[in-house]
Amino acid sequence: MDTTVSPNTMDYRRFGKTELRLSVITLGGMRYPHGWNKPGSGLPDDSLQACLECTQRALDLGINHIETAHGYGISEELYGATWKRLRQRREDFYLMTKGEPQDYDGAMRMVETQLRRLQTGHIDLYAWHGINNHERLGIVTRRGG
Repeated sequence: MDTTVSPNTMDYRRFGKTELRLSVITLGGMRYPHGWNKPGSGLPDDSLQACLECTQRALDLGINHIETAHGYGISEELYGATWKRLRQRREDFYLMTKGEPQDYDGAMRMVETQLRRLQTGHIDLYAWHGINNHERLGIVTRRGG
């Protein structure tokens, strides 16, 4: 079976109200081998290899949206270790991560940690996990939230 796919076959759509053109398929970072290991516990070779191969293949196919989250174990660290090994530049894709900080100070600390784990100078898109009821919405949208 021929698994060669031209990047020209990927569809892209505008992301929300932004002018960003994201692939309709996103590469998620939640399920790499040993992915639920605690951050800072080290990166197993098979996890790193899987992340590198999946990420490179996704980019080769035209996927330009990669997502992970603070709560996905070592996922951010795996991606951070992967960027320098890819054939594409960091500017060739959009990186999204997520977190669930409760206030401004917590958000700033979390983003700094995420930037360090991701080994990048910027995050293109950020989402809050768990804003799924009025109470959580009120916490993050109140003054200082």
